Amino acid sequence: MNIQEKLLSLGVSEKEIASILRGAYSTSFFHIYTAGDFNTDLSLISQEDRGTFIHEYIHYWQNIGTLWGLSSSILRYEMMLKLKEEIAVLDEVKLPYSISPTDRMKHLDSMFRVGNGFFNDRQFYGLKIDQNKRIEIRTGVKNVEGKNMPVISLNITFENDATDTLELGAYIIKESMAALYQSLVDPDAMHDDIPYNVVKILCKHNYPSLYHNTKLLICCCHASLFSMTPGETLIMLLAKAEKEKIADGMQLFSDYIDQSTITTPQKKSIPIPDFFDERVNDFLEMLDRNLIAPLDYIKTVLERVRLSNKMLPLLTVLYEEKTDCISIENINTIVGWLGIPYIHTENNGYYFPATAKKLPHQITENDASNDVLELIAQETMYEFLTREMPYHCCPLYRWMCKNTSFSKDECFGTPWLGAPCTFTIISSPLELDKKNVHW
Repeated sequence: MNIQEKLLSLGVSEKEIASILRGAYSTSFFHIYTAGDFNTDLSLISQEDRGTFIHEYIHYWQNIGTLWGLSSSILRYEMMLKLKEEIAVLDEVKLPYSISPTDRMKHLDSMFRVGNGFFNDRQFYGLKIDQNKRIEIRTGVKNVEGKNMPVISLNITFENDATDTLELGAYIIKESMAALYQSLVDPDAMHDDIPYNVVKILCKHNYPSLYHNTKLLICCCHASLFSMTPGETLIMLLAKAEKEKIADGMQLFSDYIDQSTITTPQKKSIPIPDFFDERVNDFLEMLDRNLIAPLDYIKTVLERVRLSNKMLPLLTVLYEEKTDCISIENINTIVGWLGIPYIHTENNGYYFPATAKKLPHQITENDASNDVLELIAQETMYEFLTREMPYHCCPLYRWMCKNTSFSKDECFGTPWLGAPCTFTIISSPLELDKKNVHW
């Protein structure tokens, strides 16, 4: 049974499947999936495949190049450590396993859930927003363990006259930003209005001078992800641009980053560039604690995204173009600087991020960076042990091991048993083969 058949068996519609399978980025795990072709020279693939790749690449960039992405990933890695520490001392393991987070971890998780806003868009597949009617913006607060967090709610009317209220947060912002950037690479790309077109449509009546300024909207979305309340920050930036007639998104982004501070739990205000660089250090430290392999590719790209470097190629290139598109040459340059994470395609094509230990002219396709490979293996173990998996199937099976010598009966239910494979190796410290593990 292939991925599409499995999704159909779970009640997912054909339209949803088409959306799901076109591309995906595994947040925190440096892993892009694309249903199309991929080549490190993006001029050698179709415009549609190039657009899909850049959409998922933006998510990769949001992960490593924003305060929101780094901070949420650090918590994810901390939870991975907690999972391994807890299971290591158990004799019996009931799957899916529920971690027992510390109070601090619970608090951070609650903050990220509020800041993430609406994220369950399945019910809105195929629905079109009525652009003749204003999306109403409402402000409010949610109490997270004694602290009020600002919340932005959007009241939306659809073409079928139905209405609904969605919380604007990191999820909608990230997907809208990726779709906006994709439109500069593939103008023909189509997306459902929710979540992909929300930010643009929001502007039509509320911030009309910004509606057609795709580059400025991208910069506003990106800037808002340097806040732990991204929905509120995005509305503030859009309102500022509308009121002050700002058309240069890069300038708006720079002013926000340079003039804003982050307040720590100790009530200390730290400029965003300094705080972001500290988060880069924390990110690398937490990954170093999780991985056996030394940080290689990951350390190289994280050093490049530091704000202190004053290098923002995915934004600056927007204003180097004279048209509302991005040249293939510039895309290749961006990707060459920020690196390419692990990529797999539906036709079983793979790209492994190269080690930084060799000079560019020495690198071959076999020079894979072990830190990324181990991180992806840990992602697989984490998902399998903590989530209700279809058919109790190892996640690696569907996109790496199926129809290969690594395929085995144990892929379904007990992937830590049987012939040696990626799962048996990565899970060996937990000694699952010696425990009573059951669903």
